[in-house]
Amino acid sequence: EEAMGLLYGNPATAKNSYWKLKHDLKKRLLNTLFFIDQKQARQTAYERIFYNCHREFTAARFLLRRGARQVAVELLHKVLKKARQIELTPIELEALQLLRHHYGVILGERRKFEEYNKKVLYCTELYDAENKADGFQEELLSYYVKDKSTKHQYFEMAQRYEAELRRLMGRVNSKKLQHRVRFISVAMNMIVNDYEATVKSCLEAVRYFRRFSNLPDSYIRPYIYQLVVSYIQLQQYQKGEEAIQRLL
Repeated sequence: EEAMGLLYGNPATAKNSYWKLKHDLKKRLLNTLFFIDQKQARQTAYERIFYNCHREFTAARFLLRRGARQVAVELLHKVLKKARQIELTPIELEALQLLRHHYGVILGERRKFEEYNKKVLYCTELYDAENKADGFQEELLSYYVKDKSTKHQYFEMAQRYEAELRRLMGRVNSKKLQHRVRFISVAMNMIVNDYEATVKSCLEAVRYFRRFSNLPDSYIRPYIYQLVVSYIQLQQYQKGEEAIQRLL
């Protein structure tokens, strides 16, 4: 109401004009998302690849709808390379499906079709495994959103989830699956207040993920946080401070 008054005078008579202005501004802001200057934006390497991958995939889908198939396919190959670089499985799967359709149904190239069909089947299995892993972790975390108290009854659930993910990782693997199974292992230790085991699991996870570039911060920061919490519980405050300085 204050904004309406400043822009149009009487808020009671300017409501429609104000909401129209707000709606138009929102649309213009959304449209500018596709024109962000990546060289000026303060982003990590992962964020730049993530943004460009989604932008180019969206462009490829629009080009296909407009009939610009050759340009779209060239763009899909670039998207696929970027998606694999940072393991964007949903984008990778959709790009593979579109390329399988292109080489199989549009061009009738059997060899290419078989190649992309095998990749689609593997990526589908990976996508399903990652989706299941997301659900497992999110369910465990959901019990602690409003109540941070210890909940020993969820230890066996976490054990089952970890075992299931390790079984799936015998067939497919990704850094995301590694992250999920390692964090569930940390959660198991925290559930039963085994802080020494938590420290060990967190340090192993940090060492593992530090080997890779182009990872989001969310793959390391949760372990650092749990590591500091565990050192505090163990009254090893000096180690907690050293961990923060060394790992952040």
